[in-house]
Amino acid sequence: VYQLPCDLLRQLESSNEPRKTERQRFLDDYNNNNLINNNDN
Repeated sequence: VYQLPCDLLRQLESSNEPRKTERQRFLDDYNNNNLINNNDN
């Protein structure tokens, strides 16, 4: 009946993954903005 550990694990995984992709998305945006700025200059 209790699937709490699995849910917790899944929650940890799903909370870790978006954080990683969010950080990666930020880095990608940062790099893209630098590229755009460099191209503009």
